[in-house]
Amino acid sequence: MSFVAKFFLLVTLVGFAELWLLVEVAAQLTFPGTLAVCILTGVVGGTLVRHQGLRTLAEVQRATMQGELPARQIVSGVVLLMVGATLILPGFVSDTVGFLLLVPPIRNWTARRLVNYFKGRLKVASFGGPQGFGLGGFGQQQGQYGDVIDVEPEPAEAEAEVIDVEPEPPVGDDDTDENSKVQKLGPGSS
Repeated sequence: MSFVAKFFLLVTLVGFAELWLLVEVAAQLTFPGTLAVCILTGVVGGTLVRHQGLRTLAEVQRATMQGELPARQIVSGVVLLMVGATLILPGFVSDTVGFLLLVPPIRNWTARRLVNYFKGRLKVASFGGPQGFGLGGFGQQQGQYGDVIDVEPEPAEAEAEVIDVEPEPPVGDDDTDENSKVQKLGPGSS
């Protein structure tokens, strides 16, 4: 069975389970009570996802600053995105799965499983230098001839403007500079 067929089957079965459970709960609580519970789980779940998403973003930034590839944190953020989607959907099955994935150990376990699953299936290309993730500069490579910086020269568009800087003559009628009190001597002076 192909991935698309498995996905379609899963969505169909979960959709029927959600609908059946909503009808059963509405029969017990009434329709307005069921609707209130669905809205409450969406609001509480959205708040929790926002809080944990900001924490995950801080972990990604910290790992990047330390020169590490934040693969687990990024996948954890993707799992949080999926959690947010499940909590927005009306239904108790999706809310249960969403709230379970909000528990950090369960989410981290799921993220590790996803990383291991996709590790052999994805080709990862890194950038930067040999120092680590993002620490080598763009366009800089380590080759057999040492550091190689790949730069394309650009022609100069305009020539530099020449500024003529000559000292201004002293201000005043007499031959004495008032600031330094030095008298200038000319030809024929003793």
